[in-house]
This record gives sequence, structure tokens and C-alpha cells, in this order.
Amino acid sequence: MHFVIEFKLAVMGKYPMNRWPKCLFLLAFVLLVAGCANLTASGTRTQPKGVVEFQVASNYQDVYRLIYKNAQRCLDSGSARVVRGNMFPDNKTAEVMLNLVGTAAMPLVVDIKAAPTGTSVTSSYAFNFFHMWKKSAKATELWAQGDNSFCPDI
Repeated sequence: MHFVIEFKLAVMGKYPMNRWPKCLFLLAFVLLVAGCANLTASGTRTQPKGVVEFQVASNYQDVYRLIYKNAQRCLDSGSARVVRGNMFPDNKTAEVMLNLVGTAAMPLVVDIKAAPTGTSVTSSYAFNFFHMWKKSAKATELWAQGDNSFCPDI
């Protein structure tokens, strides 16, 4: 929006043109960084900034429901962030993903798998989610254990 206003004012001769190189450089930098970011679910899994793994002595379906329900309650803003979840009974796995609205970006991916002694949970976090990943990792583990009192402040 700011860029459009500057462009209109510059075209009409009411704004100094000496700021244009800075604006174009900033725009090019933002586009370059955005283009390099791999924030799809598979990208977040294969190139995470942080990973937290833990075990829970519960059925994977119950763990999925707890994490999904609490993630929706705490992380789903509706306008900027949406929590999505899938369960795959054939291979006894599930996933919960935080999706940024209007993009394919998924900066948080939680993989839930049945294990011989309960359930294995792996949370992967993308680089732009880094400042929040410790809070979210703590919340994910508490939720998986049945404690739904904690919502991370993100």
C-alpha cells in the first residue's frame, strides 16, 4: 500500500524521486527472501530451524486429537493463521500444521506416529517462526500429555 502511494505521488511530481532507489532495493530484497523461503510442509520437515521430539504413553489418535484441538484453540486466528490436521489410519500417523492464510507457508508441522510404547511426536519449525518455536514446542508437549491450560503467546 505504501509503495503504491509513493508511486502515485512520484508520478504526479509531488514526491521526491531520491527515495525510489531505496524503495526498489527494499522491494527486491523482500521478493528475493520470500522466493528463497521453503515454507511448505515438506520444506519445513526437511529443512527445519528447530525440531522437538518426544514420546507420549497414549494412542496416536488421542494425541492427535489433543494437539489438534488445542492448536485450533490457541494458534488459529482465522484471519492470519489456520490450523489444519490430517489423520492417516492406514499407516497410524497424523499431522497438525499451522498454515499462514493466503499462502502455502506452513511454519509449524507436528508429525504424530504410533510407536511400540505409545506415540512419537515430532514438531518441526521454520525459520520465520523461530522466535516462537520454544513456546510452541512446550505447548505441543503439554497438550500431548493432556494439559490444555497453556496457550503460547504468539
